[in-house]
Amino acid sequence: MYQFRADRVFAFLGLKFWLPLPLLGLLFWIAGKTAMTCIIESTRDGEYKIKANMQREVKPSKKVLSIQVKIDKNKGISLVEVITADKDIKQLEYKFYLTHPRKIEAAIAKELGLSPTQVRGLVRYKYQIHKISQNRF
Repeated sequence: MYQFRADRVFAFLGLKFWLPLPLLGLLFWIAGKTAMTCIIESTRDGEYKIKANMQREVKPSKKVLSIQVKIDKNKGISLVEVITADKDIKQLEYKFYLTHPRKIEAAIAKELGLSPTQVRGLVRYKYQIHKISQNRF
């Protein structure tokens, strides 16, 4: 009498190769998830904690290349653009509610930590004049 042998059927269909693949995939998935969880949850004494919502104090280099000041006397503000030779901070922008050049220079010197004479040698002014149109009927 003929006896049913499962290993011959598996060999014929190639199931000896295909049946362990889902188990092997499941094993890799569990091992990968475990490794990822261990890596993500491990901290090195808070060394890599993210600091959010904190503003960094800007300390520009003493090497200032140019200072451009746009003065708008009608609005009473001055927009200052500072170009530095620093590789991290190339440009700084300030807004002062001043229109007198000496006061602006003093404010810039205070912000940058320079002397007013150094600032005076680097600053270039541009005045913005708004023309008021008169509509005559």
